[in-house]
Amino acid sequence: MRRGTGGNSDGGSPGKRPHLPQAAVVPICRGKDVVSVCLVTSLKKKSWILPKGIVDPGETPAQAALKEAFEEAGLKGRIVGDPLGSFQDSKWGATVDVTVFLMEVDACMDRWGESHMRQRHFAPLAEAHKLVKKPALRRMLRKARKRLGGGEEGSDGQD
Repeated sequence: MRRGTGGNSDGGSPGKRPHLPQAAVVPICRGKDVVSVCLVTSLKKKSWILPKGIVDPGETPAQAALKEAFEEAGLKGRIVGDPLGSFQDSKWGATVDVTVFLMEVDACMDRWGESHMRQRHFAPLAEAHKLVKKPALRRMLRKARKRLGGGEEGSDGQD
């Protein structure tokens, strides 16, 4: 996870918060009877989140999403389809515009760049929805479930 310049969509106007582009993934592994999602812990609060980070200059959001999955969770894979959606968050005194992708996991490293700072956990979609506390991330998990043909079942209906 790196802090990047990422650009400022408001042109640097005084009194306005800069906008930073970020990308995230919902990394999935398909088993015989279940689809699991890989969650990682946040650095400060140690809560369960999805891998995400800054889109660096010259990078597409999809490239950034794959990079973050590798850096934060040790995952290699491919983006599946169009973005699941997007949301805004506040971080570093800026508004962060996050684009979220579905990622099919092809390989999982035993050690990775942030393995000494983060835990990684694979959970069925319904369990992942319960573990993740941020409403925007929970919405993305529901969108992933819907795209995968699971509808809304298994979610508690709450953000």
